[in-house]
Amino acid sequence: MITYLVSYLKADGPLVALIGTRVWSNILPQGSTLPAVVFQQISRVPVHHRSGPDGLATVRYQFACDARSIAAAQQTADALIVALQAFKRSSAPRVSVTWVESVSDDVEPGYDAVYGDYFRKLVDALIQHEE
Repeated sequence: MITYLVSYLKADGPLVALIGTRVWSNILPQGSTLPAVVFQQISRVPVHHRSGPDGLATVRYQFACDARSIAAAQQTADALIVALQAFKRSSAPRVSVTWVESVSDDVEPGYDAVYGDYFRKLVDALIQHEE
C-alpha cells in the first residue's frame, strides 16, 4: 500500500507544484530541500464482520509537512489534505475511503544544523484498504 500511496502523492499536480517528488516514508533525509512530506504508519485495525475478516484494514498514517516557513507548511498541508481526500483505488489493493482526521502544528519547530529552522504541520489520516 505504501508504494501506491507514495506514487499517488508524487503524481498529484497541486501537491507536486509545492513539493516536487519529495515524499518519503518514515524519515526525512538529512539536508533535504523543503517543503517536503514525510509519513509513518501509526496504527492498523483489521475490519471484521460476522463472517470473519474481509481483507480490509483501516490504517492511521501521520503526515508531516515540513517547510522553511509556517505559510509554506500550511500550503503543503492544504494540498496534501485535498489529495488524501481523493485517494481511492478500485484495483488491488483497493482503497475504499480515506478520512483526514486531524491537522495540527508540531509543538516545536525543528532545526537543521546546515539549513536552519523549519516548521511542521501534522496531518493524520485514516485509509481503509485491502491488504
